[in-house]
Amino acid sequence: MKSLKYFHIFLFLFLYNSPSFAAQKIADPKESDTKIILKNNAYILLPLTIVGFSQWNWGSPQFHSKNEGFFQENSRYGGADKMGHFYSSYLVANLLSKKFHSDGIERDKAAFFGSLSAFTITTLIEIGDATAPEHGFSNQDQVMNILGSLSSYILLSNPSLNKKVAFKIDYIPTSNPFRSDGRLLDDYDGARYIASLKLSGFDFAKNNMLRFIELQASYRATGYISHEASKSRDVGIGIALNINEIINYFSDNKTNKYVNGFFEYYQPRYTYVTYDKDLNR
Repeated sequence: MKSLKYFHIFLFLFLYNSPSFAAQKIADPKESDTKIILKNNAYILLPLTIVGFSQWNWGSPQFHSKNEGFFQENSRYGGADKMGHFYSSYLVANLLSKKFHSDGIERDKAAFFGSLSAFTITTLIEIGDATAPEHGFSNQDQVMNILGSLSSYILLSNPSLNKKVAFKIDYIPTSNPFRSDGRLLDDYDGARYIASLKLSGFDFAKNNMLRFIELQASYRATGYISHEASKSRDVGIGIALNINEIINYFSDNKTNKYVNGFFEYYQPRYTYVTYDKDLNR
């Protein structure tokens, strides 16, 4: 299945200016929860369906599946694509949950239906890929889609846990993120997928410098796109700056509104140090 990175970038831009998850606006009494959920899903599914049939070759009458493996050394992308599915599903679920809540749906209900919507959307995309000759339904992709959507629900429905844990990506395009025919590749060589433990979520760090620190575990796979001999699957542990906390400390609330959401999901390169263990060696 195609990576969801272009899809979740589009979705992030679409939802970026929505109010904070913590600040619910007054609901339109004429708009039911069901209408809010269906309307926002339709805004996403309609363009995706058009792209699927026009660009991703959906529509073959023969439904087929593909065994892609998970994180094995001999898998097609070394597992980076699977982390991409987890992260994308998590991001879509989080952003939809926040949009539902800002449109007037109660917090826990918004978290549930955001997660369910992300699962539904990614499943429909996977089914569409099952009708594309060069792709196919991937059970492994679907597992990671489920885990990403579920992780979003668990965190958003547990505010204390959500203050402590976040999933992020560090992505900078590589020097050659294109095929020879000019079509964009899934540029996994430029991505590192990160799970962060935010010290700012713990009482012992709230009022001291430790709140600017995160402990991180990460995964990346390189060399698989270009079929290099020296492929690597790196599992990392490290320490990072909590960019949101730094922004909160040095800026006003107006600035926070527009930048905090982005750094909740993105860890800039060079704002962390990590020790990597190559599983291929």
